[in-house]
Amino acid sequence: MLVSVFHKYSNYDFMDYLDENWIQYNIEDNGRVILKSWKAKELLDFLIQESKSNNTEIQTGQTITSIEKLNDWFKITTEQTEFLCKNLVIAAWWISYPQLWTTGFGIQVAKDFWLNIIPSFPCLCWLETEVNFSVLSGSSITGQVEILDWNKRIYETEWNILFTHRWLSGPAMFNSSAWLAEYMTKKYLARHPEWNEGYNLDSSLRSEWQINIKITPNEITKKLEKFMDWLHSKSETIITRIKNFRPLEEAKVSSGGVDMNEIKPNFECKKIPSLYFIWETVDIIWETWGFNLQRARSSGYICGQNF
Repeated sequence: MLVSVFHKYSNYDFMDYLDENWIQYNIEDNGRVILKSWKAKELLDFLIQESKSNNTEIQTGQTITSIEKLNDWFKITTEQTEFLCKNLVIAAWWISYPQLWTTGFGIQVAKDFWLNIIPSFPCLCWLETEVNFSVLSGSSITGQVEILDWNKRIYETEWNILFTHRWLSGPAMFNSSAWLAEYMTKKYLARHPEWNEGYNLDSSLRSEWQINIKITPNEITKKLEKFMDWLHSKSETIITRIKNFRPLEEAKVSSGGVDMNEIKPNFECKKIPSLYFIWETVDIIWETWGFNLQRARSSGYICGQNF
């Protein structure tokens, strides 16, 4: 489905849109596109102005208390007033990073309409490990990372690894957390139906996950060499087990969401006509510095073509 989504509105289409409106950006070596100003507010202010120029009314400060379907209309009740609309689009953050006022609103709407929800887990976040890496805090290397489930490789990447005050961070770890969450959900959901209310990893599952960090000799500093000697590592590989994800409060995004089997290619619900779920509300996740923001833009574009 993602191929079709990006074909209809790709990252190149969005860059053309920025060019047409004189918003400058840089393309880094890894392909990541960053605003030249490094100020997200520049793009936000522009998009708000574009919306207003198209006669879009933006309401803020509304606390929604209920949403119900009345024949061909949706009735949205807030603490302040009521709204009626024929098409309703839920374009919300999921449940990670509550510092940005995420409330799980999208989950509640999906539940109210009896849609199947894939459990949510922290993604693009640190991974807690059995080995304490605090002596390497602040060090950064490029290494090959393998995630194993009982010696079966389930994910492999080569990218930057950051040693924090205790655990592992950096793009390699962020991407590993996303793939681990996806793999774990598919493998264990049938055995642990209670996970449909969120993540809670018991010790029997955590003990199955191993992480191998293979380091090329030119990346090994004296500090790292001393640390590997302390681990009794006989090769250029650090081996440890994964204890857990970091909390949702620290995750850039969360996995899970509305089951894609509930959604048409245009992001409309199969069961509830004229109800759409886009952005993080659907069960799609991508690697860090990948296409998470673009799939939000693409899904919004495709959804908007139906009105």
